Amino acid sequence: MKKETVSTPNGYIISHRFIVTDGSGYDVMMKQDNQTHSFSFHSPWTYQERFPDVEELNNYSNIVNLLEQEFNIDFRK
Repeated sequence: MKKETVSTPNGYIISHRFIVTDGSGYDVMMKQDNQTHSFSFHSPWTYQERFPDVEELNNYSNIVNLLEQEFNIDFRK
């Protein structure tokens, strides 16, 4: 994910990355005509809360929400 850098009033520069070490991972495979597409993502809601303007994270969350609704499953239990 995106590296964040902060300058303190006394001139120090602090940089860090946002890392999620626990959560749920998802592997999705879709077939369209004779082609298959697969992708993986981890903890979409956690990253979406931290980076709400990243369209890809919103799309991942929407995919999981759709799967929850269609199959009556709560992945966040």
